[in-house]
Amino acid sequence: MSEEIIPLAKVLARYAKAANIKKIPRARKLRLLWCLADYIACTVAASDLKEANTAFVLSTTGSVKIPGLEQYSFSRQGAAIAAGSLGSLLQLHDGYGNGGNHPSSVLIPSLIAATGGRGLTSVKSINALGIGYEICNRLAAFTHPQQSFLGSAPTSTMGSIGAAITAGLCFGLNVEKLAEAVSIAAFFAPIATFEALKVRGSAVPLHSGIAARTGIEAAQLAFKGFSGGPTVLEGRPNHPGLLDFLGSGNKSVKAELKPKNNQQYFNTNNWKFKTIDQVYFKPFPGCRHIQPAVEALIAAHRKSRAKPQDILSIKCYTYPLALAFANQPKKNHELYDKLMSIPWGLASVILEGKPSVQTLKKRRNSSFLSLYDKIFVGASEKYTDLYPDKLGAMVEITLKNRNTFIGECALNYGGKNIRKSYTPAGGTIKPLQETDMAGRFLDLTAPVIGQKSANKLLRKFNPNKSSLIKTSK
Repeated sequence: MSEEIIPLAKVLARYAKAANIKKIPRARKLRLLWCLADYIACTVAASDLKEANTAFVLSTTGSVKIPGLEQYSFSRQGAAIAAGSLGSLLQLHDGYGNGGNHPSSVLIPSLIAATGGRGLTSVKSINALGIGYEICNRLAAFTHPQQSFLGSAPTSTMGSIGAAITAGLCFGLNVEKLAEAVSIAAFFAPIATFEALKVRGSAVPLHSGIAARTGIEAAQLAFKGFSGGPTVLEGRPNHPGLLDFLGSGNKSVKAELKPKNNQQYFNTNNWKFKTIDQVYFKPFPGCRHIQPAVEALIAAHRKSRAKPQDILSIKCYTYPLALAFANQPKKNHELYDKLMSIPWGLASVILEGKPSVQTLKKRRNSSFLSLYDKIFVGASEKYTDLYPDKLGAMVEITLKNRNTFIGECALNYGGKNIRKSYTPAGGTIKPLQETDMAGRFLDLTAPVIGQKSANKLLRKFNPNKSSLIKTSK
């Protein structure tokens, strides 16, 4: 007699109900708590931008408050959209390299919405958030990098499922209803076509918030007794599920990207929130796929110390997925258009040292425009072969006197080596450490809400003040 195969949604629900954040290493808890605090800081930092209005277009009012922005009140769905859109607006939020996704911009908004913005640092809330991270990241890794090559952004697809888990745990759903929440989220999951990111559609910054709302609504529907179907995620023989569409079994993907085995991969016995160890923070604003080029130029520019007028050309060679971000911003220099542009990132290094929130808010366009025509971005066989384990680039500066300076960077976003620092190995600038995170929090929040309010907000979300950390060995 063959062994019964448990639907994947139920496997994930059982794991979610049994997992316990208290039992994991202190460093892992600390990193997760900084994910929460840092995302709150990113949300506040973006709130005074002109483009912040994007977050409020679909955000209905209610009683839910976003920390640091208590002047606004939202419905659950409105809070999910607003927090998801604002926190990702600066492209400074955390990312999971093995999955190509940004867990924070979907899961933390779903936590805010599900709790009403209250008790976010409680053990129950952090447990729900950590479980959402682990499941979202595992699902994203299962289809990575195939999902991106097929044209879908995993932050939305897998994020909505993780958000359903986080919200469902906050709502107190049992295993059966939590499994239904997963299935409903898998059915509703926003595909978020990668093409929109490449051409920088103005609605793109909303996609994290839409995914967070999807997770909230999936959990609400499950609570009310709705069903999504037990095998929506993995499908059945000759009946593909969501994971098949997104690459795990899609034969149109490159032959060397072999499908992974469902039953082996989703053995939850040894998960223990381990994916959190490889969630990294960006050292400056900008899409993750412009980061290698920027850091490579930082290395080259240290040697050249060239002024803009002395530069003849800047040539960048990187991996194919990053080439989607090779175009310069349009002349109006819209925020998202800049953050998704390698030429903007490279020009920021020459003019400002590196991209920064302050650079974004200065809106100094003319000096950038004069550099764009000197920049070329092309493919590199070396970094094509290294992807997705490493995100790499080589940059060559040629001066008008014909002197040439080269910098390289290969960020170990997807490798198996665990990094104690909060930025991936292989960078060319000082890595972020846990001890840097409080200063980063204040740098992001104080210019917007004032030093006194920023200090108060940090005291509330500082991981080192958490009972989870104080009781850890």
